[in-house]
Amino acid sequence: MAYARRMRAQAPSLLADNLNAWLRRGDQRRLVRTLRTTGERAVARAFLSDRYRPLDNASLLEAMLPEFGAAGAEVVSCELTDRRLYVKAVTSRLTGEVRAGETVQAGVVLTNSEVGYGSLSVQPLIYTLRCTNGLVLEDLTLRQHHLGRKHADDGEGLQHLISDETRVADDRAFFLRVRDVAKAALSEASFRRQVERLRETARDRVLPSQVERVVELTAQRFHLSEEERGGVLAHLIAGGELSRWGLCSAITRFAQDVGSYDRASDIERIGGKLVELPMTDWQGLASVN
Repeated sequence: MAYARRMRAQAPSLLADNLNAWLRRGDQRRLVRTLRTTGERAVARAFLSDRYRPLDNASLLEAMLPEFGAAGAEVVSCELTDRRLYVKAVTSRLTGEVRAGETVQAGVVLTNSEVGYGSLSVQPLIYTLRCTNGLVLEDLTLRQHHLGRKHADDGEGLQHLISDETRVADDRAFFLRVRDVAKAALSEASFRRQVERLRETARDRVLPSQVERVVELTAQRFHLSEEERGGVLAHLIAGGELSRWGLCSAITRFAQDVGSYDRASDIERIGGKLVELPMTDWQGLASVN
């Protein structure tokens, strides 16, 4: 790697010759995803397997944005990073209280990567109005990995006979499934079930003397860094709600302090994982001697 960096800095044509020589020696087929620039050249975005199935952001948005409007949902946050697209939508038609003064609304999170950094997914979102936190749950999650049959098979089998029209129809059927899952996530029955689960977490208490240790064990379990652990602890103490729900809220509140949208979204999912943690596992975190 040190030599590659040296070539890139001092002799880029030599680096290109090396890379091209090794690429020519291989016999694997690859899918290269590109993005056309304002000039004649295209920029390579990803170097992928020939089984990678493109599910593009534009198709996802075309399928889902009209459904958000029909459900009365508004986009409260969105981002397009180098790796992923995120869309977080919330509806004010479905509200509930976890505790007195803790009002939440139903929402949904769409995530997709066009360049191989994860599956396309749709997940329920619980949105806390007081702190505008987002808690991402695994219930009703739909994931579609970008993996399918090879794009070409040198004439063996029938894959080379499948038309672009058929592929488009197959993708359209999948996006209809995405729409249906999002509708279920925004349904009243699903939301009421989620709110009741959150009320149960508010009854899972944390002893004041064990707050730091519980946060430490939680950070270890969910791979939070030292800085992230300190941020969660500060928000938990400031919030004053010493329960599983309070810890979840502290985690998702800290996500707002994170500069990377990718990492902030990961931390919102950690909050959801803590909600869904089995009672025996929660007791292992909270019942510290």
